Amino acid sequence: MVVDAPTSNTVIYADRPVVVSAALGEAGIDIAGAQAGPASEGGEALMTVTVDSPVAPELFEAIAGRIGARAARAADLSTP
Repeated sequence: MVVDAPTSNTVIYADRPVVVSAALGEAGIDIAGAQAGPASEGGEALMTVTVDSPVAPELFEAIAGRIGARAARAADLSTP
C-alpha cells in the first residue's frame, strides 16, 4: 500500500479509524488529515493520521491498546 502523507506530526495506526479519530478528538487533538486503506484485500487496515499538535506517548499507547493494534508507530517527519 502506498501512503502519501504530509511530513509533520504523522501518526500511523493499524485498523479501526473511527476509534482513533474519536480518541484524538476526546483529547482535544485536531486531525489535519487522514488516510486509510486495506494493507491486504480482506485483511488488516492501515491508517495514517496527521495531527496539529504532538500526541503524548501515554495517549498514543492508550489508543493503540484500545484499538487492539498489532503494530502502531509514531513519526515526526518535520525535521529534515
